[in-house]
Amino acid sequence: LMREVGRELRERLPQSDSAAKAELIGYLADDNLPPEGKHYYEAKLDEARQQFPENWEIYEMDLIRKKSTNEKLYDDEIKKYYSQNPNSGIATYHMGCSAWNHADKVRALEFFDVAKKIAPQDKRFADTYSKASTLSPPEKVCTVQINFNPEQF
Repeated sequence: LMREVGRELRERLPQSDSAAKAELIGYLADDNLPPEGKHYYEAKLDEARQQFPENWEIYEMDLIRKKSTNEKLYDDEIKKYYSQNPNSGIATYHMGCSAWNHADKVRALEFFDVAKKIAPQDKRFADTYSKASTLSPPEKVCTVQINFNPEQF
């Protein structure tokens, strides 16, 4: 049902990044997509990334896809973006996630701390730092946050 609603929104509002996110989230949340669903999702995600390159939530969906497909592809993408944008909260956060995934808790905490200082308004960065302070890899601490602005529909 989410996929159907998302497709309808995207068809009606092709210039809305919120509609693109709504269409994609129905695929992202489904761990049991058949091959044709995966291909459709990948094509739509590529399309959304090209259309809305500045949208972090769509970027994070792409990172999830890369991580689920190939951990090295995820790590390479994060390192590349971070090297180009070292003052980006989201890039720093994902550098922490990458370090955490490689069981480097100390380095991960350093990145999470910097991310929360760069973007103190992003509660997720502070929450992740707090969780990571009390847990150890391979416990999950990183999250993806996807929001919808009703005014954009």
